[in-house]
Amino acid sequence: MSRSLLSMLLLLIGWLSADTAAAAEREKIGILRFQAAAGIGDDVRSQVEGFVTQALVDERRFEILERSEFDALQVERFLQQAMEPAEQTRIAESGARWIVIGDVNQSSMSTSALDGGGVAYRGLIAYRLRIVDVSTGQLAYSRQFASSKGGFGDTFKNMFNDTTSAGAARQAALQQTAKELAQFIDQAFPIEAQILSIEKRGRKGEALEVLIDRGPADGVSRKTALVVFQRSEIQAGDRVLTREQELAQLEVLRSEGEQLSVAKVRKGGAELAAAFDRQEVVHVKVR
Repeated sequence: MSRSLLSMLLLLIGWLSADTAAAAEREKIGILRFQAAAGIGDDVRSQVEGFVTQALVDERRFEILERSEFDALQVERFLQQAMEPAEQTRIAESGARWIVIGDVNQSSMSTSALDGGGVAYRGLIAYRLRIVDVSTGQLAYSRQFASSKGGFGDTFKNMFNDTTSAGAARQAALQQTAKELAQFIDQAFPIEAQILSIEKRGRKGEALEVLIDRGPADGVSRKTALVVFQRSEIQAGDRVLTREQELAQLEVLRSEGEQLSVAKVRKGGAELAAAFDRQEVVHVKVR
């Protein structure tokens, strides 16, 4: 085998190994078939489900499990933890860490005539998301989303081609919830990172810049704000509570590859350096 061919094979193996490792780190999410209130069509239900699913896919840090694993599950039976043994086995074997449940509870469409002919559609949409922790069976997060002003269909197309698009109006309405949905995803699934090294220190040894194991492939980019904290457990009666104490604050300066970033220490450099030098366990997550 020629040296150049061997080099190419080794490079390919490295790429595949990196992709496999990245996939292995992704949290597995199962999405139950969304439910819809009476009178809301399956096309609307499916469009909302697709919108939420795509938002999770676009994060590039989750493994969305095959729908066939979850299509047969009944939402209420799942929430009440009254599943059949076969259903419990299916979820366990899927490796799902979280289950996403969606309910489309409002959808309306209005029309208005356009000058020169044609019709413009305006859609309003509202839906609720619930996220269940599979390990405990408990509801972890829940939020209601609603378009504030309604979404309009393709007005220019309507004016010039005398066509209408109710689907485009619904999509525009859904898009109005995109920012809040992204914030909800970050809250429910915070991006966590590890400090690999202190790249730059001050005169007194305080940390000024650190290298973390997250980058664009993980949804971390320039100016992303992060918090460094230490986690401990406290016994409160028959409950075990998790305590998170902030140690430092970071801001990403630049990416060094798809999964590495250098971050500036904005606050707590001395405390962070001391904990790092003592080899204490610290955690990092996006604020």
